[in-house]
Amino acid sequence: MPLMRMQHDVDPKQEIIDRMKPFIDEIHVMGEDVLLGVYMRPEKTKGGLLLAQQSRQEDEYQGLACVILKMGVLAFVEDETHKYGDRKPQVGDWVAVKKSQGFSFKIGVSSTEVQPCRLMHESGIKLIISEPDMVW
Repeated sequence: MPLMRMQHDVDPKQEIIDRMKPFIDEIHVMGEDVLLGVYMRPEKTKGGLLLAQQSRQEDEYQGLACVILKMGVLAFVEDETHKYGDRKPQVGDWVAVKKSQGFSFKIGVSSTEVQPCRLMHESGIKLIISEPDMVW
């Protein structure tokens, strides 16, 4: 169970996917890289505590939870040196990442409707998680 469960008025995964819908078909991820949508915590926890705006904005750069939006054709392909076992990350999975390994940027139509993203080599993805509030 997450330490800090957040109050979600909408499904955060669907919100990220919907925000990226106008752009996703025009993005071509190369090789072993993975395009991730960064999870931005809402302002309120399930217990009713309000997070400071500054804390929430830090998720853009410090957040560990992301949803996989698109993968390069070589991402998570097994070969002699790469074995992933019975569960490989897939588009739509929540994952925990090593934030220092990614290229951070934003995609959007305006400064108010923007999605923080990371482009990351597959090796920067460390865990598949069931919900984004599990890590922070």
